[in-house]
Formats: sequence, C-alpha cells, structure tokens
Amino acid sequence: MQNKASWPETGTLLRVLLVSALVALGIQYFLGIEVNMYVEAPYSSTDLLFSSHYSLGILVVAIGMGVLAVSILTRKPFAVLASLVAFVAMATAGQAGRVYTFSSHVESYSLIMAVAFLVAFASYFVEIILLSRSPAP
Repeated sequence: MQNKASWPETGTLLRVLLVSALVALGIQYFLGIEVNMYVEAPYSSTDLLFSSHYSLGILVVAIGMGVLAVSILTRKPFAVLASLVAFVAMATAGQAGRVYTFSSHVESYSLIMAVAFLVAFASYFVEIILLSRSPAP
C-alpha cells in the first residue's frame, strides 16, 4: 500500500512554498528595477545587483517547480492551473530577461518581464486565497 501525503501536510507545504514564491518574486522584481536603473549595459557577472537578480531568478523558477509539483499532489484543479500559469509566466520572464540582457536591449523585453511577473504573482496570490477557502479532499 502506498504511503500518500495527507491533505494537511501537502496543503501546509503548498502554502509555505506559495508564500516563499511570492516573497522571492517581490525581491526579484525589486532587484530587476534596481538593475534597470543603476547597472550599465553590457551586464557583467561581477556586478552584485545583476548577479543577485540572475541568481534569484533561478531560485524563483526552482521554487515554482516545487509549487507545481506539490499542487499536483493536492489534486485540486485550481491549484494545478494557477501553479502552471505562474510557472509558465516565470519561464517567460526569464527568457525575456535573457534575450534583453544578452542580445538586444529592446525595451519590449523589459515590459514582457514585468507583465510576466504580474501574472505569476497574481496566480500565486489567487491560489493562496482559493486554498484557504477550499476544504480538504
């Protein structure tokens, strides 16, 4: 017989991961603004602001993968959908950032990063609210 995680365990873990993702996304957005305002192109890995923004972006995507995995375990369709939308938005922001940073510096990529951040943040925020109103399966 399989030892499945119970709803309180997965629900609590999912909430912790969602709050972690929201905090990390907020810091990531702030660092992105700082990089945009104060770091001159071409960007260098020796620049602390740029390196912090880049590294936190990788962490945010890793947290997003964890959120998606745990949301699948909850078997709540809204949680899976919100986590998937947020993960795709974060991946889109990361790709736009990579293109913006290492090739073109076209401002539309900066806008894509900002909009994708908003989509990811809103998705996680809505997911937390819906989880708090959702009974255990």
